[in-house]
Amino acid sequence: MEEKQVFRMIFRHSRPEDVPAIGMLFDAARVSMAALGIDQWQNGVPNGNNAAEDVMRGIGRVGEEDGEIIAAYSFITDGEPDYDRIYDGAWLTDETPYAAVHRVTVAQHRRGSGVSTQMMEEIFREARAGGFASVRIDTHEGNIPMRRMLEKQGFVYCGVVYLRGGPDDGAKRVGYEKLLEVEA
Repeated sequence: MEEKQVFRMIFRHSRPEDVPAIGMLFDAARVSMAALGIDQWQNGVPNGNNAAEDVMRGIGRVGEEDGEIIAAYSFITDGEPDYDRIYDGAWLTDETPYAAVHRVTVAQHRRGSGVSTQMMEEIFREARAGGFASVRIDTHEGNIPMRRMLEKQGFVYCGVVYLRGGPDDGAKRVGYEKLLEVEA
């Protein structure tokens, strides 16, 4: 019988010592998106400074496997001002509290291996535990790999949002939302 190596991924809050690894994940994702002709993240943001800020705010999360950081994202529970207005559509929920997710990235060598699915399951678990009815996220309209992953995970396209402030001020993004089942 052939031995199969099994890794156990854990998800946790990011820590200051994780910032360089998260920054490297952002850089690799930026290169990957550029190769696909997607101008998302091409202005140098997100970067290690954003990862450090996420640590300080307590919103940074990482997926770690066998001591290696292979995924990162930001988990926001106090609303997302960019989602206050949506165009050419509507959110699935109205005034209901939601969790927002940003800066999603997976290590290049682990893409297509189920890491995104595990990450989304953890996001849904944390959102449910926090009492949220849904999760919202946005991406560049040309980021087809991300859009496919979101739709595979049960997110529904809701419309267009525009980013406000920072280097991406005014950038158009497509908004998605997933309704969460209530745990009994």
